[in-house]
Amino acid sequence: MDRDATQLYCPNSSCQAPNAERSKFCQRCRTLLPKRYLWAIEPGKLSVEMPEILDDRYILKHDRVYLDTHPGLLPHVPEQVPPEIRAYLRLFPYRWHVPQIYGSASRSVGGAELETPSIWLLENAPIEPRSNGTWRQFPHIDLAWSQVDDLHKLGWLWQILNLWTDCVREGVASTLLDSQQVRVDGSFIRLAQLIPDESELSTGLDKLGYLWSRWVPATEPPLRDFFDQLCQRMIDGQLHTPEQAQIVIDRAIDRLNVTRDYHWQVTTLSDRGPSRTRNEDACFPLTEKPDPPRSQALSIVCDGVGGHDGGDIASGLAISTVSERVSLIESSQTKLSRVDKLDRVREAIADANDAIGQRNNDEQRQGRQRMGTTIVIGQGDDNDLFISHIGDSRAYLVNARTFYSLTVDDDVASREVRLGYAFYRTAVHQPAAGSLVQALGMGASSHLYPTTQRFIVNEDCIVLLCSDGLSDYDRVEQHWKTELQPILDNTTSLTSAAHRLVEIANTQNGHDNVTIALMQLRVIPNPNRQVDSTELIACLTPLPHVPAALSEYSTVATDLTTATIPRRRSPLLPLLAIGIPLAMLAGLFLPQVIERFTGRTDLALESIDDLPANRPENDTAEIQLEDRMAIDPPNSAATTAGTSTPLVVGQQLILRRPLVFYPDKLDTSPPLDGAIKTGAIVEVKAIDKTVDRHWLQVRSCPQDIATENSPAPTAPTAPTRDETAETAETPTTEIAGWVEFKNLSAAGYELYEPPPGQAWSCDPPNP
Repeated sequence: MDRDATQLYCPNSSCQAPNAERSKFCQRCRTLLPKRYLWAIEPGKLSVEMPEILDDRYILKHDRVYLDTHPGLLPHVPEQVPPEIRAYLRLFPYRWHVPQIYGSASRSVGGAELETPSIWLLENAPIEPRSNGTWRQFPHIDLAWSQVDDLHKLGWLWQILNLWTDCVREGVASTLLDSQQVRVDGSFIRLAQLIPDESELSTGLDKLGYLWSRWVPATEPPLRDFFDQLCQRMIDGQLHTPEQAQIVIDRAIDRLNVTRDYHWQVTTLSDRGPSRTRNEDACFPLTEKPDPPRSQALSIVCDGVGGHDGGDIASGLAISTVSERVSLIESSQTKLSRVDKLDRVREAIADANDAIGQRNNDEQRQGRQRMGTTIVIGQGDDNDLFISHIGDSRAYLVNARTFYSLTVDDDVASREVRLGYAFYRTAVHQPAAGSLVQALGMGASSHLYPTTQRFIVNEDCIVLLCSDGLSDYDRVEQHWKTELQPILDNTTSLTSAAHRLVEIANTQNGHDNVTIALMQLRVIPNPNRQVDSTELIACLTPLPHVPAALSEYSTVATDLTTATIPRRRSPLLPLLAIGIPLAMLAGLFLPQVIERFTGRTDLALESIDDLPANRPENDTAEIQLEDRMAIDPPNSAATTAGTSTPLVVGQQLILRRPLVFYPDKLDTSPPLDGAIKTGAIVEVKAIDKTVDRHWLQVRSCPQDIATENSPAPTAPTAPTRDETAETAETPTTEIAGWVEFKNLSAAGYELYEPPPGQAWSCDPPNP
């Protein structure tokens, strides 16, 4: 459909005039026109043909990209959350990784709905427009792997591990085992969509190890040998928890960081706003002019709770207490681990909470008179970015391509989404949706659970911390491209951008105080510092010991009605972003709900009995993958799923995952075009064993080679900004090649016995 022919209707309910898609503002009333481009999926289907129009409002722009032409109307969603998409809601705290449900639509012919599953529309999907009006997904990790430096690679692996435990719990870990679904945007991993697990997966990392080992041939020294051994230790079970593997990767990141210089700068600005008599916000540091670049940075934004007498006192107490404690941490001569550093930050937040609470008690403040504040803290340390927050002050990150919201508000609407009860677009329109469920100064520190997260950033970026005077009504989402991205190409300064954002908040919102902190990171290569393979391999020893059940990095509560969460929590896993807020939001600790938008400050108790217990952990059985010794003679026991017979020449197998193989046994050679699709039948033609490598030569049936709707070849190739397709030309004849046994094992297979008298059959067995 012609882009200029698409009509975008004004979201202003008193206007609703049609406008051309290219228009930024309504031509009649000058209301900003939000352009919501959505990714369409059908659960259980990775590639389907989509209609040009859905529900008379969603217009197909390209492939599965739809534009909502009525952005002022709430999207349709069912009354009950279907089980097949609940994982999207429960993974809401990972929204910089996971696309979120926008709404649903139905297929129809002549106005009559077809009896087919609903089409779900995802927002924040890893898609981007091109200058010629077409669209593409961000490149998948197979394509991008060989095109980035080693720090980017390690950062991606760390993020996959960060997602693993929660994806296993939500039954979508298969997403992380399908490299086609793992997309990349600079430093960030982005998931295209969630793939339900066909069976329960264990929490072991052998499956990830098998997948990652496919990228070893495309990895250059000095990382290659370290990465190869890391994969083998995961496959062999020496590293069997995400926490252990993350510690090893962190060691390697620390070694490689000497090859980069990280320059952080900070500017802050706070304004009373046009409608308030005093400024209840506060920030640290108090500087409009950035200091000289440093390898570390600290910024804090607090927003005194609206309607509370003394909100400015509360925010000031929080700033002075936290900044003093955290500055002491950064100036300490003792090098703290990331875990200990974030523990100290949480302790500083608890101290601030105690100070405000004590001030309330000393002044005998009760009910509406009690003072409180939100807080958001940003810490930069080389390529580590730590974000801690309580309340609804927010953190955002902008890179050269896109924009990320790094925090999830501690409010009622977000609670409902996290628990899988409601869709975000409808939850935010419910009564008391913006009521805070925790803030500093409102309860005992033992019942206070700040969300703390770590991000690994290996490229130039801007981090914005702000109070809701700016973030309300999606002002950051509307203006990040024009106001923040220019900082990265030096067409505007931090100070100028800060003043411009305050102006936007005052003129387009204007209902509250506004405070912002801008943190700029520049990453500069240091050619004088190099790291060799030996230094990286040394990061593997000694292997970390982190008991799976008693790990200090794991604090997920399996029963919200009885669980207690230890004070010591790690920034290394976003389990904090789900487990702790879930316990918090279930009403375990805070007897007060603070209404930010209506000014209501009355207290409300919420009984645990009113909320169902969290779903218990599934009793998962280990899914055994093939051991390399399974290709030995018949007297060796195999662990192949469904059989104990070793692989032999002439054996026929049904693959359970796509497979790419090579024309010879040198895995540095280009792979054969055409991935073998799921369900394909292959025959083992030859077996070649060396001391440490086991190769099989296999051939495929012609129809089992991937089609355009099948996953693309998994070997890395160079991505470009203008690529029009990510799949190779599809061969139409039988192909044969070599595959290392561990990669065949990672693909999963089962033995196939053809019909009697038919030695080689491409016909799959009857179900």
